[in-house]
Amino acid sequence: MIAIPILTKSIEIVGLDDGANGRMCGAHSTNCGVSVQMGVNLKLHKAFIEIPKIEKIPVMSVENVSQVVTKKRGRPKNQETEFEEICRMESVTTFKAFIWNNAIESCCVGFVSKAFQKLYGELLDGRIVVISCIGSRSNVEADRKRSRENNGLAMGIIIG
Repeated sequence: MIAIPILTKSIEIVGLDDGANGRMCGAHSTNCGVSVQMGVNLKLHKAFIEIPKIEKIPVMSVENVSQVVTKKRGRPKNQETEFEEICRMESVTTFKAFIWNNAIESCCVGFVSKAFQKLYGELLDGRIVVISCIGSRSNVEADRKRSRENNGLAMGIIIG
């Protein structure tokens, strides 16, 4: 665990440019994360979300099954295995970031990145974050690239 208190630690919020998982409302014409600017306060809350997970399962055709039954081991030689993709929903624990203005919580704008969830764990629930940098508007090319890869990225400082 962390030896230094969580206060005044940095954190990353990802998914600002995406509107999925509750990040859209009637007040904003686009997704809510676009409204995040430097100096905006966010409040973090633990949440459970469902994400799609695609699995590939081997499928044997009727002729493959009859050939396998007659043989003792393995599948027939020179025969490719066919796969079928199945989409299942997986429940994931995460921390949602909501706009926090004058002690009023409003729009969900993004999520704490997985790396920071592992670093801080349960200590994040209920914390206040002040945004210090928006990745897409950074002068550093690496920050802009990471922002594109994460569908929007903001860096902030945990203040409470």
